[in-house]
Amino acid sequence: MQKVKDVFSDYINKEENIFKSDFVKANLYKKSNRLEICLNSEMKLPIKEVSNFEEYIINRFKVASARIEIQYINIDVEPTIIDDWPDLVTYMSRKEPMTRAILRNSSVSINDGQVKVDLKIKGAELLCSKKFDKGLEHLIYNLYNKRFKVTFFEEEQKSKEEYDKYIKQQEHEAILHLKEMARIEAEQRALNKAGGSSNNAVDSTQKEKVQAELEKIPGLIYGKTNNFKSVFARNR
Repeated sequence: MQKVKDVFSDYINKEENIFKSDFVKANLYKKSNRLEICLNSEMKLPIKEVSNFEEYIINRFKVASARIEIQYINIDVEPTIIDDWPDLVTYMSRKEPMTRAILRNSSVSINDGQVKVDLKIKGAELLCSKKFDKGLEHLIYNLYNKRFKVTFFEEEQKSKEEYDKYIKQQEHEAILHLKEMARIEAEQRALNKAGGSSNNAVDSTQKEKVQAELEKIPGLIYGKTNNFKSVFARNR
């Protein structure tokens, strides 16, 4: 079985554990333009490494999103999830900014196949209404190859002031996210204009280059787009 270092030899973070993992397969979902990479690992892969590798996949192959699925070999994932929780919160907050305020300072425990997330602020109802519990279950399965039931619990609301502060924080996070998206879109438009990307011949050449790079991935499978609509595969 090939290693990540064999398939993605230009990945710059060569000291990371993920670089030494086994490459299993890759699936390209053309409708959603998502590239899914499946790995086996005998070493724990830090969440930061997974995030770095996803960013590399997106930039390297010009896809809209990337998803890394990991199957651990001879590793007990339950304590790993608990230890990883702060990094998981950071990872999730990057993908879904609205969760940042709710999950801040939260803690997690695992018992009988259930991941219990203890929130320090009111927000369990909102998370469940957005089916974030199901999305988190799917994310945990992707990253740890084990299925858990996720439930959210919240401490009793202490005051109206605390709740108002929580709402304002959510609004602030949403505004920052929208500004960042607008900035990225503006930069992309400027790059496209400067580079003449509207030229059909240039576009065609770029697509051919991307396709050629994708075809270098061993055993690349063109999959069908599923019904998941976010990086956490939330069901609507």
